[in-house]
Amino acid sequence: MGRRATYRVTLSEAERKELMAMTREGKESARKVLLGRALLLLDEGEFGVGLGRWML
Repeated sequence: MGRRATYRVTLSEAERKELMAMTREGKESARKVLLGRALLLLDEGEFGVGLGRWML
């Protein structure tokens, strides 16, 4: 088996705010909310948590 590709997620402040609003409002589909939360957790930007180093 080959090595899996590693992707870095770096969100701008505007993208982060948009995703946070989308996941909190509850008006989007469950799939969009779940993907939004995942992107927020994997964000390695200035304001992100940066869990991507350990999870991918």
